Amino acid sequence: MIRNWHHKDGLNAGEHETFAKNVAKWIEHGQTHLELCFVMVKNDEIIGGIAFSADESEQVSILDFSISHDSFHFGAELIVQSIEATSFRSVCYHLYNDSEQYSRYRQCFIDAGLVVAQEKLSYRFTGELLGYSETEITYRSYKEVGDEAFINAIRIVTQRTLDRADLRSVLLNGESKAAEILISDLKELDFQPEIWMLAYSNDSFVGLVIPTNFGDAYDGKYGALNYIGVTPSERGKGYVDILLMKGTQLLISQGVTTIIADIDVLNHPMKHALERNGYIFDCEEVVLEKLY
Repeated sequence: MIRNWHHKDGLNAGEHETFAKNVAKWIEHGQTHLELCFVMVKNDEIIGGIAFSADESEQVSILDFSISHDSFHFGAELIVQSIEATSFRSVCYHLYNDSEQYSRYRQCFIDAGLVVAQEKLSYRFTGELLGYSETEITYRSYKEVGDEAFINAIRIVTQRTLDRADLRSVLLNGESKAAEILISDLKELDFQPEIWMLAYSNDSFVGLVIPTNFGDAYDGKYGALNYIGVTPSERGKGYVDILLMKGTQLLISQGVTTIIADIDVLNHPMKHALERNGYIFDCEEVVLEKLY
């Protein structure tokens, strides 16, 4: 039987204790609701769970998925039926290979009809930003310039992008609409208009950086560099390092101690920039998607 998560389930979660703690935490922080969290029960025992984000974006994220070691054959059923119980038009799940169950979890989603839309590399920064100093670059925040300026900036920096998800969105929606969708999705994660930055050199736009502060929602002071882009004509001039350092410094100044940066495996310039600036490779990731 598949049903919605109940608060009392946390007391009888068994091997799904981590999932239960995550659900309680995400509900507290408003990232999900009880009606968006499901469990599979067999003989009064919880054998699996899945939680969806409360985002109002066009594509809803699966926050977490858990299935008992002896119940993987029920995994696809849990995924399919929980999605059918919602009205989501599009869902995605970011699955990291830092778990010994990675291959079996991945197969559950493939069996449920999701496809691998993107392969990514995940980096972490937990140190100090050595050698950081302000440059001749000037910054204008979202708070200063507004939504239209950021949409136009995203439209520019996604031209000839190496990120396949962004490229697919541009091909499907057009440059301007794709930029609007991306801005909307990023706002759902953490919208701090004072730290979303457009960068200029001699008053000429060269790129942007959009940091995200997750706060205490993930058992620590976590943040992410959710978007960095450089104007096509200015690529190869070192601006990616400047923007990377700026975004990192902004999050550190807010008390973030672990910063995540996930990139497309084909984005070699960003990979090299991360490694030059103290980011350490953590694991691989696949983005699984399904449209309804």
